[in-house]
Amino acid sequence: MRISSRQLRRIITEELLSSQFRVPPRNSKALRKKLYESRVYLAPTKAAPRHRTISFGKLFEQCDAGILTESQAIKLWHRSVDYKLSQIDEGMLDALKSAYESTKSGAIKLKDKISDAAKAAWEKANDMFLDLSLQAMSIAQKSVESAVSATKKIWEKIQSFQEAHPVLFKIIVITLITILIFAVMSAFGSEAQAAVKMKGGRGAGGNMSETQYRLLRGALDEFGNSQGAGSDAMMNAGKAVAELDKAYKSSGTINMETMSKLVQGGQSMVTKQVKAMESGNDTAFMLLKQWLKVGQSLKGMG
Repeated sequence: MRISSRQLRRIITEELLSSQFRVPPRNSKALRKKLYESRVYLAPTKAAPRHRTISFGKLFEQCDAGILTESQAIKLWHRSVDYKLSQIDEGMLDALKSAYESTKSGAIKLKDKISDAAKAAWEKANDMFLDLSLQAMSIAQKSVESAVSATKKIWEKIQSFQEAHPVLFKIIVITLITILIFAVMSAFGSEAQAAVKMKGGRGAGGNMSETQYRLLRGALDEFGNSQGAGSDAMMNAGKAVAELDKAYKSSGTINMETMSKLVQGGQSMVTKQVKAMESGNDTAFMLLKQWLKVGQSLKGMG
């Protein structure tokens, strides 16, 4: 069940690329509703000696109303995570483990029939980690430090799941990686100027994100180089990169549709390769990695 360093690097790089263009899932409305209604446990006090709950949505609405600061709300959520994870006991782990069996080859697989206790434990574990993952993803948009702290808490606790519930363990590992990447990309997006308005923009306000900017720079430069040194196409590609740099760093907002045909064509080319990568095309994946690297290294970046 171990994930190799090579697999981990691929997952991270692929997520960094594809998350910049991903369309929200069709059931995002249902997920938002589930996130809003998911429970946060409040620690006992002298006035209320037992754990109470509040919905995640209402907790952060109190921030908007000025009743709580964001850091206070996140601190309450951290305590709730600790409490939820403390509910995972040996009995629950034993019930989960009972749903698996070893094959003659030594592999682990699910049993054809599992007990009611195992089914109940599965449902409880799955619901718990779905709620925590949705909450952590939302927290990640507010604070990278909080996202790192929360995922670390979850990571430490799920080690016991590696043997007891290997299917859920693998899902949680990928989810935690995605949450951390999302947190970092959210921070980048909030810091970048991203003054280019474009369809599918992943930066603040639907503008071009830093990763999208780097990809397009790299794609335009690679296109120019492929046309031959000193050619008109290479010179035009250089002008397109300069045009993109000026627009991205502008204090105003510039619509992609008003930019040159070469810049627009480059963006279409990048989007096409991202879609191919998401369909499992390894060539597209390697090409996007190259564009990202070139886009970062070109003079004038920053």
